[in-house]
Amino acid sequence: YFSELAGTNPSCVVVGDAHTNFDFEHINTAFRHLEKGDALVATSNSRYFKDSDGKLTVGAGGFVTALEFASGKLAKIIGKPENSFFHLVAASMGLQPQEILMIGDDIVSDIGGAQEAGMMTALVKTGKFKAEDLTCGIKPDIVLEDFNGLREYLGLESF
Repeated sequence: YFSELAGTNPSCVVVGDAHTNFDFEHINTAFRHLEKGDALVATSNSRYFKDSDGKLTVGAGGFVTALEFASGKLAKIIGKPENSFFHLVAASMGLQPQEILMIGDDIVSDIGGAQEAGMMTALVKTGKFKAEDLTCGIKPDIVLEDFNGLREYLGLESF
């Protein structure tokens, strides 16, 4: 990921989803750019995601936190759960946040972020949902077993 940057002078480090390419060498190269004064930007600070093998995998947040700690800089998050992300989504649809129901399986990024932006929320017990999500302090407006539960909640025969 950094080999293409040889000889260039980047002004920021962007952490996205590099998945298996996150290793010490890449993290340390990013850290050295931050030490030169570059900004730290991240598409997410998610703790984990469900991988294609069905298992939970460390998300970008772990790497973002490591870079924040090492560099003493705070990352500018430009995706979930950042408030501005949800407001941008609402504006792109010509809606106010309170007119939107955010449905997700991530209690922090999906539900917490959407609530902070003023949206109604539905937590779906699928994907990366864990039982302890229900006791973490973030309270979704609706809790559903699966997406069919949303159809039933809305009184629809089908989507």
